[in-house]
Amino acid sequence: MDNTDFSFDNEVNYSRSHRSRRDNKGDKLPLTSEKKVKVSFMDKMRMLFWSIFISCLSIAVPIFTGFVNSIQSQNIMAAFSLSHNILPYSNIQVSGGFFYYAILALAYHFGSLLWVIPFFAFALYVSSLYLYKLCFFFTQHYSFATVACLLFYLANLCIGFGGLYPLQFGMPFFLLGFWYLVKYFCASAKDELFIAYGFIMALALLFEPAFLIFDLVAFLVLIVFNVSHKRIGRGFYQFLCIVFGVMLIGYVAGYFLFNMQLLSVYIKQTVFATLLGFSYGNAILWQSALFQFAVLFATGVVLAVLSGLKNLGNREFRATRSLLVISLVFYAIKICLTQDFQIYHVLIIFPLTLVLIAINLGETSDLDKLDNFFLNYFLKQIYLPLILLVYGLFQPIVTYFMQSPYHTERSLVANYLNKKLSSKDNIYAWDNVASLYILTKSSSSSRYSIPVIYNSSENQTSLDDNLLAQENKYIIVNNSVKVSSTVEKLLKKNYKAISISNVTHFTVYELK
Repeated sequence: MDNTDFSFDNEVNYSRSHRSRRDNKGDKLPLTSEKKVKVSFMDKMRMLFWSIFISCLSIAVPIFTGFVNSIQSQNIMAAFSLSHNILPYSNIQVSGGFFYYAILALAYHFGSLLWVIPFFAFALYVSSLYLYKLCFFFTQHYSFATVACLLFYLANLCIGFGGLYPLQFGMPFFLLGFWYLVKYFCASAKDELFIAYGFIMALALLFEPAFLIFDLVAFLVLIVFNVSHKRIGRGFYQFLCIVFGVMLIGYVAGYFLFNMQLLSVYIKQTVFATLLGFSYGNAILWQSALFQFAVLFATGVVLAVLSGLKNLGNREFRATRSLLVISLVFYAIKICLTQDFQIYHVLIIFPLTLVLIAINLGETSDLDKLDNFFLNYFLKQIYLPLILLVYGLFQPIVTYFMQSPYHTERSLVANYLNKKLSSKDNIYAWDNVASLYILTKSSSSSRYSIPVIYNSSENQTSLDDNLLAQENKYIIVNNSVKVSSTVEKLLKKNYKAISISNVTHFTVYELK
């Protein structure tokens, strides 16, 4: 993917004179004179080990336990449905990219979601390599880049506990595309590089559409950069290269989406939802916004942006710093408007935050900040990152044990329904996870198969209308999840409650 020499060699003596990008007089050295560092075989093996370990743990958790949140459950259901010829987007409301669900569906086709492990391990491994490359490029500091990769792994293990988020699969392509852009801003790479940039960024979007915000900001920053450097002709040529690169992968995805008649609804649920739709849950906005802001502060996003704004006047790396600051601000706003209390949203900007910190610290003459970055990272945010990591790791576990009766009763309900349902029958699970659909191998008549996510007023009206059509033979209600007044009236009028032995947390309604 990238033929730039990238390696780190632990046998090199990393003295302060090597690690700082300065000559003996204290002046900055040009980038072309910086010493390249090699990745030793042992370091690659360590990265590979942690990638495989986290991948196995992340994929095994949702398969063998109930440690999944609503979005993870929805993603698993969408992939399971796709493997049974029920298409996402048109039949199921989802937010991930087409290639992401294709990989999960392929794993189901071969019999188990465990087949996703190699793809996830590859994604983590390549992401860590390019994160290291970016951090080292701006700091020329081995210790900082290594700690950045360690924090990246910790974030995916704890904040992304359970895995199966589309952004994790698209991250390696996203960071690779970002690296291509940095090479142009800082080292004046060839214009033909933008063919690869367009191809890679389009590939990343087909895993996680939310990367589109960064791409649009990058396009505007690139225009300003070229105009300020009087490269208008080159800029137009670069635009053509980007379009050509996007088309190379866009035609492949477009062919499948067009033939499955998903193209228009795919664009609506990914592009428009990314730019205009922010709500993932049904929490009170000011409460969830305050919570998400605390998460942003704990991960260092807020302080990194403030420091970046303070240093925008510095000419070195101005384009890259501007790109990161503007992108992080937009993503932070989007995260604060999600209306849920999930912390995984911050994963999409955590690597960008580390790169921005690298730029901010790379210009300082205080090498102790780079040498002791791991400790300083936690101290700077008054140990909130540590609390967040512990919370991310243990919150699903605590929730699982608190919800243990619900997991047991879902199995009992599924066993009952499997004896009653035919292949043509639909059900609707008014629940906070999609487990019942998978356990009964059934589909819902509504695209909004989980009522507590994507819960805008328009979506809620559409869900009510779908249920009023009475296409579901059974409606299973989790008694702890609030039911809309429209659905309550429907259940009283057209459905009858069924008693199932040892089931008290769910009410099963059968169509009269």
